[in-house]
Amino acid sequence: MAERSEGDVKRWAQLVAQAWSDDKLKQRLIQNPAAVMREHGISVPQGVELKVVENTDKVNYLTLPAKPSGDVTELNMADLAGVAGGWCLCACACQTSTQEFPEDVFQPLFIQGTKA
Repeated sequence: MAERSEGDVKRWAQLVAQAWSDDKLKQRLIQNPAAVMREHGISVPQGVELKVVENTDKVNYLTLPAKPSGDVTELNMADLAGVAGGWCLCACACQTSTQEFPEDVFQPLFIQGTKA
């Protein structure tokens, strides 16, 4: 997937926040992510299949980036940066009370793409 613009990343964060509070939107996002993302002004490259999954307290999803072309047995720092490159979004929640916010209550949502 192509590198994401700052605007797309911000719009994605807003969409995630809306999906957390709107179950119908969340289900539409899971069932047809490209259409919902486009509705919210997020660019989606043609020919790219998107899948949205939701972490739970029992299951967390990790994205394994595509294997780079060429020899991967000896990568230099530039090669490693290319493999790990792309974008990552961590959406978080804040609590405004006098109680401490337990670390295990909120698990970050990571979305990762790779540079084109």
